[in-house]
Amino acid sequence: MRRALMRVRVLCLAAFVFCMVGAASAKEGRDFAASYQLADVTESGNVIHLTITLNLRNNSGASIRNGSVVLFSSDANPTLLGSFALLKIVQSSQLVTMSQTFSIPKSEYQLWEQGRNPAFRFVLEDVNGALRTLEIDLHRIRPGVEGTK
Repeated sequence: MRRALMRVRVLCLAAFVFCMVGAASAKEGRDFAASYQLADVTESGNVIHLTITLNLRNNSGASIRNGSVVLFSSDANPTLLGSFALLKIVQSSQLVTMSQTFSIPKSEYQLWEQGRNPAFRFVLEDVNGALRTLEIDLHRIRPGVEGTK
């Protein structure tokens, strides 16, 4: 009887740990998802000027205040290439469409044309005043291509 009780406790503990790990990994999913489209691409020497339209969805489960989408280079030591306007509030599950003109190095644009996504991040200030940088699950929309996710 004592052995059976011990086995039940061990199984309950294992189930509890499994549930907690599952819940933690679900929370580690992306808080933001976006699709983007490039337009008005012009070249000037080693600089590309283009307009990026971004459709951003807040999947965080909470309203976000005073956040911004920023664009970093793809380098090993990323540098800031620009940002979209500050978003005063983005409600949970809200879809926000924004558009911005950027000037980026030609080498960065070539990486995008080879299939790499731009390095967009969502930046916001947490309750302690520290800046948090969150990844965005991205996919590109190519005009005239059916079935692009």
